[in-house]
Amino acid sequence: MKLSCVFTLALIPASAAFAPVGLKSSTSRTDSSLNGFLSNLFRDRSDDKEEQSKQHSVRLIDSIAKGLERLTGEETEPALISKPKNVVEGNFKYMPTKEMTGVETHICRIAATMAQQCYEIQDDKKDNFKLSTKDHEVEIVLMTKQGTFRPTNPTFGAAVCGDTMILAWRGTNPNGAPMDLINDIAFSPCANMAWRDHGKTLKLQGAMTSLCANDITTYEETIIAECKKRGIKEIVTTGHSLGGGLGQIAHTILRAQMQQESSPWSDLNGDVNVRSVVFSAPMTTVVLDEYTEKSEQFMEEINENSCILILSNDPVPRAYGYLTFLEDLADDIIPYLSSTVASKLPVPNFFLQRTLDKFMKDKKVGLLGGDLFMDLISVMEEYVHPGNIVYYESPESRPRVLDDRGFAYGGQEGDTFRSVPYKAERKVNPLDVGMGWHNDIVKAPGLAYDDSVLH
Repeated sequence: MKLSCVFTLALIPASAAFAPVGLKSSTSRTDSSLNGFLSNLFRDRSDDKEEQSKQHSVRLIDSIAKGLERLTGEETEPALISKPKNVVEGNFKYMPTKEMTGVETHICRIAATMAQQCYEIQDDKKDNFKLSTKDHEVEIVLMTKQGTFRPTNPTFGAAVCGDTMILAWRGTNPNGAPMDLINDIAFSPCANMAWRDHGKTLKLQGAMTSLCANDITTYEETIIAECKKRGIKEIVTTGHSLGGGLGQIAHTILRAQMQQESSPWSDLNGDVNVRSVVFSAPMTTVVLDEYTEKSEQFMEEINENSCILILSNDPVPRAYGYLTFLEDLADDIIPYLSSTVASKLPVPNFFLQRTLDKFMKDKKVGLLGGDLFMDLISVMEEYVHPGNIVYYESPESRPRVLDDRGFAYGGQEGDTFRSVPYKAERKVNPLDVGMGWHNDIVKAPGLAYDDSVLH
């Protein structure tokens, strides 16, 4: 999922808006709901939640207008410093611990390495992955570039280290696969028969769910057989960016399938745990305030076994729901937008100018007056990250463990994800360093293993 997704999101026409997600009261709460993951989402909501949504709508529309004006305006850019911060020149100084991620450090690093190498795989040969080190042997059991569907479906692979199986997906194609970008922004929250027992409570990002369910359905016989043959005790789902979103969703699908007696995955229930350890992924999860005791327990299991690792100002993990962060980023980027940037976009300049003219004419009546933009914002606000968020302010900093309590939570301070604001770097073009924020966490060296130690 590229940095450009943030701007593509903002430029979606109003006609593509979705209906807002409604919240209903549950009639089947348990005592545990007072202190769990779900309670953090549904208690201590701000009384002015609707007013906050309106403010986001107004601010985002103004940002779009200013951005279009810059793209079609004169050629001016602020002065820059010569060397931006957050440039990775070696491995991160502090590696994540098992207490942070739920897995041993070498499993997290193998996952990061596999997520990174998924971008580089050119064919279906298993030995294209290089994941073993002198201390830990890794065997590849599955590798697919998706054959005919390569232009539309991300690379998928499975590897085994000891009694752990790692399932990994490729992120957005750096060469610009258009379907990846569409899947990145197609954030319709959807239920799925894979977790039918919890469908009224849990919705996941629709496009990514389809991609993920396809691979799990296609290769379930191979994966289940390998788990039984090798005595696998834990499946770790992973990926970077779009691939990280797929990893988060795979965790949910597999856990739910293992708990369904009619599913072939139920053979692994009780013997194999599932967890996700993903990198720089967007939010994929919407939870509704309409849950039974069974769904509450399921969501607690998801929360306890989920982890995402992120670096600095990376906007992708803040999408879709951390809107103040994305708004601050947009404000920081606007001074650097120019016709030079516009010339590199996959749309002609006359289209940008026509869009600007129409936007400036209609932005008050056509967008705000019709509430269409508000509807889109209201969907974005519902997205959250479950589990631990391991946040690196820089490659040299000690990581912090945060948790996401959702939009309009009344106590966004301390170690909450949305207490960490966007931090502008003086005279650094965010368009130049933004891909570093997004990619450096897995781009070797980062948290991945160096080529020098792999064989």
